[in-house]
Amino acid sequence: TLSVNKEIIYLSNIYPPMFYLTSLLPTLIFGISRNSLIATNLFYMLILFVSVFKIGKTLFNKQTGLLAVFILSFYPMVFGLSRMFLLDYALTSIIALAAYFFTKTNNFKHRRYVFLFSLVSAVGFLTKPQFALYAATFLALSFYENCKEATLKRAALNYIIFVVIGLGLPSPWYLSHKGLFSFVFRETVCLQQTLQPHRTWIFITIKWSILLLVTQYFFLKNTFLRKGIASGL
Repeated sequence: TLSVNKEIIYLSNIYPPMFYLTSLLPTLIFGISRNSLIATNLFYMLILFVSVFKIGKTLFNKQTGLLAVFILSFYPMVFGLSRMFLLDYALTSIIALAAYFFTKTNNFKHRRYVFLFSLVSAVGFLTKPQFALYAATFLALSFYENCKEATLKRAALNYIIFVVIGLGLPSPWYLSHKGLFSFVFRETVCLQQTLQPHRTWIFITIKWSILLLVTQYFFLKNTFLRKGIASGL
């Protein structure tokens, strides 16, 4: 068992192993081929569409959820990524599922959904490190609302649950790849590029990451939190 766990941890030296592990099932059924690998996205497509539908239904109504799924299915990037064996489509679906459970947590005061949000977050961290940008936004906004409403003590244990599950479960992989992340930090944050052609992409990544965080803030603030829709569920 120890050797199997070690093999899973070191399955990928660049990205966490969750996406690659889920690709095993279609390859076992259909054999190893390009199409069977891409078929992994069918599983994540189901998660993405159901999550977006649930978010629309939760915030508004069933018709809104169906319309959101319909529009999403025609997004060029979503359509294109579903035809590629990349982590980004899987990450998109996990973020959507995490967003749905976050709307149900009532700012981290509903423990059952906090538990589910934490589990999905652990999967997200084990899919791609960039999930941290989204998780941090959810946590920051809920923390702010709890401070403003003086309900932080009520939600304190639920934050601990997130730390134990959401951060604790993926921690073995990250702890075993500390050297890789120090390199990524130097390349992306400190801008100490070892490969000159990558310089442009580094700045593009930082720019879009900042834009993403700002967009998330105003979207969540104006829907999930300020309107108080989640608190009535």
